[in-house]
Amino acid sequence: MMITFDPRHINEDRSNWISAGSKITSESSLALIREELEDEGPILVCHWFYKAGCGPDFLLFNEEQEFIQYLVDSAHAGDAIGVWSCLRITNNLEPIADGKCPDKNERIPEFGSY
Repeated sequence: MMITFDPRHINEDRSNWISAGSKITSESSLALIREELEDEGPILVCHWFYKAGCGPDFLLFNEEQEFIQYLVDSAHAGDAIGVWSCLRITNNLEPIADGKCPDKNERIPEFGSY
């Protein structure tokens, strides 16, 4: 299935639009994403908006079809999409903060299964 996107802006700008290059919708990119979702688990997606004047959105997806539908509904021509394995991130990086959620008496369990 070929996925294409409408432009947010007219493509006739100084960005030098080309046919060659990395595309998130290529068969190889989608195959890597599909394998990650099937074999390892959720993916973290960073969506940078081409010429939108805003920061990126960060999203988590558990299923390929949810990810594809997000692209179809939310992405425009020229947007950049980065995809990371949540499992690899959580296994290889220390969190910037962590802790347990306290009860109404500000107590947390010392032991327990997670």
